[in-house]
Amino acid sequence: MPIVERIGSQSDAQSGHLTIRELEQIRDNNLVDILLALEGNSWGAGEMVADLRNKLPGASTLQE
Repeated sequence: MPIVERIGSQSDAQSGHLTIRELEQIRDNNLVDILLALEGNSWGAGEMVADLRNKLPGASTLQE
């Protein structure tokens, strides 16, 4: 089986009953959580998030 078909079938098996939109939402939620964790530790991209939060009015409510 070609690699593209193998990866596709593995992805289908992992996603199960979820739609593409649901998978995208899960991915996006995970990325936001990672960025917030990095921000909490002042590390990597988290420093950029903290800088942006400090520059935006009302941005402190983004985590709530």
